[in-house]
Amino acid sequence: MTESTILSPYDVILSDLDGVAYRGDSAAVGAVEGYQYAKDCGVRVVYMTNNSARMPQDTAQHLTELGIPTDGDDVVTSAITGVMLLSTLIPAGSKVLPLGAKGVVEALREGGFTLVESADDEPAAVLHGLNPEATWLQLSEAALAIQRGAQYVATNIDATLPKERGEYLGNGSLVAAISHATGVVPPSSGKPEPEMYQLALEKSGGTRPLAIGDRLDTDILGANRAGYDSAHVLTGVTSMRQVMLTDVSQRPTHPIFDLRDLSSSAYQPEFSGDTVTVGDARVAVTEKSIQIEGEAVTSEGKALTLYQYQALVAAVWDRVDRGHEMSWIPEFTPSL
Repeated sequence: MTESTILSPYDVILSDLDGVAYRGDSAAVGAVEGYQYAKDCGVRVVYMTNNSARMPQDTAQHLTELGIPTDGDDVVTSAITGVMLLSTLIPAGSKVLPLGAKGVVEALREGGFTLVESADDEPAAVLHGLNPEATWLQLSEAALAIQRGAQYVATNIDATLPKERGEYLGNGSLVAAISHATGVVPPSSGKPEPEMYQLALEKSGGTRPLAIGDRLDTDILGANRAGYDSAHVLTGVTSMRQVMLTDVSQRPTHPIFDLRDLSSSAYQPEFSGDTVTVGDARVAVTEKSIQIEGEAVTSEGKALTLYQYQALVAAVWDRVDRGHEMSWIPEFTPSL
C-alpha cells in the first residue's frame, strides 16, 4: 500500500508566489524541489498572486528562469480579478484611471475599458495595483479622481512585499495613503477574497485544491473562506509562533516548513490529555510549560522537526480553543 503524503488527496495546487515560490530574484527554500514533486505526481500547479505589477507571462518567465517551468496560462494575478470586480461596478468600456504597473494597464485593456491619465478626464473608476515606480503626483491624481466620485478598487491590500533584504512596502500601504487622503476604503479583488481562489481553480480544471501560502491573513484566510484545504510555509513573512497563536479563521490545514514537505507522510494529531502525537513526535503543553519528547523547553529558538512542529501547533490550538491564555509561547525554529 502506497504511503499517504500531505499532497496525496489533491489534484491541483493553488500557490502563492511572493514568499512561497520566490523572494525577489531568488527561489524560495524548497520551492524548486516541491513544485517538481507535485508535477511528478500529476498535480497541476496554478500560481495566484496579489502582486498585480507583472503580466502573467512575465511571471511565468521569471519562475522558469528560477528553475520552475511555468506557462503564462498557469498564473492568475490580482490585476485580472481586479478588472473582473470593476466590471460589476461600472459599465463596460468606461473610463478608468490605472494606478499600477503594466499588469494593471494590460488587464484593463483586455477587459475593454478606456484608459485615462487625469482626474480631469472624469474616470468612472481608479484601479490601484502595486507599482514600484509610483510617484506622489500619480497617487495625488488618483486621489483627486476618487474625491470627485470615481469608484476606487484595489487589486490587493497587502501591507508588505517580501524581498531578499526584508519586507518592502506592499500595495496596501499605498492604498492606506489614498484612503487617508480621501476617506474612501476600496474593496479588494485579491486574497483573502474567495473569488481569486475560485477563478484559479476554474483555470486549473481540478476539483481537489490545496492552497499554499506564507501569509495567514491573506493566503490562508482566503483559502478558508473559499472552503479549500491549505498548507502554510515558513519561507515568507510568518513565524512558527504566529502560526500557533493565529485566529481560528486563519489556521492552515497543514503547517509545514517549505514545499519539500508536501512529500512527507500525512498524520492526524492524536490527543491524550495534554499530550499530542504526530507521527513519531510527542509534545505536551500545560500551564506555562512545554515538553518536546519528554524534555522541557527552557529558552527561545529551539529547533523542531516537522512533526514536532505540527504536534505543537495542534496542542497550542487545542488549549486556545479551551480558553487558555497562550501568549507566553516562545519562538521556535525549523530543524532542516
